[in-house]
Amino acid sequence: MPRLTPLFCLGLLLLAGCAAPAGQTAGDTAQQAASAAAAQAQTCTLPAGAATFPTRTRAVFVLDTSGSMVGLGDGRADIFAGVKAAIVRYVDERQPQQVELFTFDSGLRSRRSYTLPADRAAFDKDMAELQANGNNTHLYRSLNEALPTLAPDSDQLTNVFVLTDGVDNDPSGAVSAAQGLSAFTARGPLDSFHYLALGTQIPADALGALQSSPYAEAHTYPVGQVPDLTGLGSRIQTVHSPEALSLGLPDGTPVQLSMPLLPGLSQVSLAAGEVRGGAVPLRVLGQIPSGTVGLLCAEPLAPAAQAAAASGAQTGDETGRVVRPQLTLLRFALAGTEGLRWLNPGADRTLRPGESVTLRYALSRAVLQKDLRGSGFNTSPAEGLSAELLHERGSRHIGVRVTNTGLAEGRTVPLEWLLPDGTALPLTTVTGAAGSLEGQVPPVTDTRPGLTTPAPGSATPSADPQTTPDGSAQPRRTFNLWPLLLGLALLGAALAALRAVQRRQVRERAAGAAPLIERARPGGAEERVRHVTVSQAQPVSSVPAAPYAPAFEQEVPGIEGLEYSEDRFLCLFGTDGRMSAVNAPSSGAFDVGQVAGVPHLSGLRLERHRAGLRLLRVPADLEVSQGTRLLGPGNVVRPGTLLGVQMAESSRAKSPPLGELSGLGLPLTLSSDGQTLKVVGRYAEHHLGLPGGITDLGEACKAPSLRGLRVTLLGGRVLIADIPARLRLLRPRARGESTAPNPPLRPGTFLPLGTEVQFKGYEDLP
Repeated sequence: MPRLTPLFCLGLLLLAGCAAPAGQTAGDTAQQAASAAAAQAQTCTLPAGAATFPTRTRAVFVLDTSGSMVGLGDGRADIFAGVKAAIVRYVDERQPQQVELFTFDSGLRSRRSYTLPADRAAFDKDMAELQANGNNTHLYRSLNEALPTLAPDSDQLTNVFVLTDGVDNDPSGAVSAAQGLSAFTARGPLDSFHYLALGTQIPADALGALQSSPYAEAHTYPVGQVPDLTGLGSRIQTVHSPEALSLGLPDGTPVQLSMPLLPGLSQVSLAAGEVRGGAVPLRVLGQIPSGTVGLLCAEPLAPAAQAAAASGAQTGDETGRVVRPQLTLLRFALAGTEGLRWLNPGADRTLRPGESVTLRYALSRAVLQKDLRGSGFNTSPAEGLSAELLHERGSRHIGVRVTNTGLAEGRTVPLEWLLPDGTALPLTTVTGAAGSLEGQVPPVTDTRPGLTTPAPGSATPSADPQTTPDGSAQPRRTFNLWPLLLGLALLGAALAALRAVQRRQVRERAAGAAPLIERARPGGAEERVRHVTVSQAQPVSSVPAAPYAPAFEQEVPGIEGLEYSEDRFLCLFGTDGRMSAVNAPSSGAFDVGQVAGVPHLSGLRLERHRAGLRLLRVPADLEVSQGTRLLGPGNVVRPGTLLGVQMAESSRAKSPPLGELSGLGLPLTLSSDGQTLKVVGRYAEHHLGLPGGITDLGEACKAPSLRGLRVTLLGGRVLIADIPARLRLLRPRARGESTAPNPPLRPGTFLPLGTEVQFKGYEDLP
C-alpha cells in the first residue's frame, strides 16, 4: 500500500472540518461519534462474565399518592384512576412474577409485595382501594428510602417506574435528585429505571441526573394523558420460532442483536435491521442449543417518526425526553433444530482448573434411534477440557460431565457431541476461570472417536527395539512372571478356604442344624458391631429395567417365623421351609437381626425375661404376631410360642419400601470408600460393590423407594448421576451447623461421606 503524503493527509483533515457542523471541529465530531458508538456497543452487549441470566421479571412501581393526582391543590387533572389502570394493564400484559408497589407523598407511605399469580387477588384489591389523599411530593427522599430495599436477585430482571404529576418540594433538601435517582443500588446489567412526568416538566437537576445515568430514561406527558407502560422496560422473550418474534414495536424501529459464540458453524443473526410487519425477523443457521440466550436492542424512534409509525397514537410531550434502547433478553427454544433439549441451562459453565459440571440433555427421537456406542466429544484433557458421557441404555436423558483440565482463564471452547455416524451435535460453550490444577483429581481419558490415548499413569511398552527378519525395528516386549505366580498362589488359597467351608457345612448338617444363619456368640449383644450385609451390583446398562411394583408388594426373602425354645435357642423358620437356631444372649437386650445375621430383622430388639422373652422394639416396617394378635413393645413371649414375622401393611407401616434393605433402620446415610458404597441405617449397614458404568441403587438393593437413584464411579469417587423426585440427598451437617440451611445435593456432584437420604412424604419418621 503506498504511503500517504503529508499534503494528502492535510486534505483529508480539511474535508473532515468542512463536513462538521458549525461550532464543531473535526476532532469534536470524531470524539462524539466514537462516544456514541461506544455507548451503543456497551448498551447492546450481553453482560460479560455472567454465569446465569434472568428467568423471571420484577416490576417496581413508585406511585405519587398526593392530592394533586386527583386534581386537588395544585393538581391540574384527575389522573389517578387512569394511572392505576395503566399499572394493572402492564401487569396483565407483561405478566411479571414479582410486583413491588411503593406509595409516597410527604415521604414513603407504604410498600406492598406480591408474588404472581398467587397474590393476584390481593394485588387487584389493593389497587382498587388505593387513594391519593396525601400532601406534598417529597420525591427524592422517598426514592432514597424505597429503592435500597430492593434485594439483589440475579434471577430477576427488574423494571422501576416512577409516576408523579409534581416536582420534589421537600423544603429540607436533604436528598438531592442525583442521590434519589441513583439509589437503585441492586440494579442488574439488564434492569431499567423510568421517570414518568405526568402533566409537568422534569426539573433541571433531575433531568441532568437522568441524562448521566447509563440505564435511566424519562418521559413527559401532557396534562390529563395516561402513559402506556406496556411498551417500556426490559423484558424476557422465549424464541420458539425465528419467524414469529413479536415485541409490539412499531415498524421501522431499528434493532440490533448480540449473541454469544455458538458451537460449530451455528449462528443467529437479524434478517433485517428493523421491525417489519410487527415482528423482528431472525436468520438461524445450524443447530442452536436449547437455552441459548441473546440480547435484542431496539433503538427508540424520534418523536416525529414514532408518531407517524403509530398512526396517530399517543406519544406524549417529549420535552426533556431521555430514552434508552429497549432491551429484550432472548431465550432460544427452537423445536427441531437442536436434536437435544438442554435440561439445566442455568448450570455454571465457567470452570476453574479441576472443577466439573454435569450438563443434562433430553434426546430427540432422531438422536435416540442412533447407535450412541463409541460416541465422543471434540475436546481432550491435553487441550484443557475433558468430557464424559453418562447414559443409561434406552434412556432419553444423557449427562455430559465436563472437567477443566487446564483451560486458560477467559478462553471459551465450544463443546460438541460427536456421534459414530459423523454427526456433530453442538452442546454449549465452556469458559476457563482462574485457578490451579494442583491437588485436583486427574481427568478422564480422551473420548474423541477413533483415538486410543492411554490413561494417565498407564504403563507403556518398552522402547527397547529388536530387529525383525525384514530388518525393521520392533519394540521389545518383556514379560513379568511375578503377577502370574501371585495369582496362582491366591487361587490355591481360595480353593483351600472353599474346601474348609464345605467340610464345616457337612458337620453342621450332621448335627441337625441347617446352615441358614450363622450361630451367634453369647454375651452382651449391645456392644456388638452392627450387622453388615454385602452384595455386588450390576451396571444398569447390562440389566433390563424391571417394572416398578407398588410399595410393600416386594417379596423380601428371609424369616417368616420365630420360636423361643426352653434351652435358650431362638429358632427361625425361613420362607423356603428351612429352620435354623441361634443362641440367644443370656443377659441384656439383643438385636435379632444382628445375632441371626438377617438384615430385614434388624431393629427387632428382645431381652431375656423370667417368663421368656420381652419385646423392646418392633421396627415400623415389620409386624410380629401371635396368631391373629399383633405384638408390640412390652409384650412377653413364653417359651414354645410360635411368632409370625412379616412385612407390615402399607396402611400401618409409616416407612418407605426398602426391599432387601428393610430393617436397616432410618434414617439412611450413604458413604463410600472407593469401590464399595455403604448404605448405613440405625441398626445395620449394607455394603454394595460398584462395578463400572451407572448403577441404580434401587435395582441393586431391590429397594423400590431407591429406584432412580443412580451413581457411577469416577476417579475412585462415587458420582451422583441422577436423583428421583421422591428422594432428597443432604450433605452431613458439620458440628455447630444445626440451624444453618442445608440445600439438597444435585446430580453431577460427588457423594459426600455420611450423605443423608430423605424420603419425601415420610418427613415425620423418627
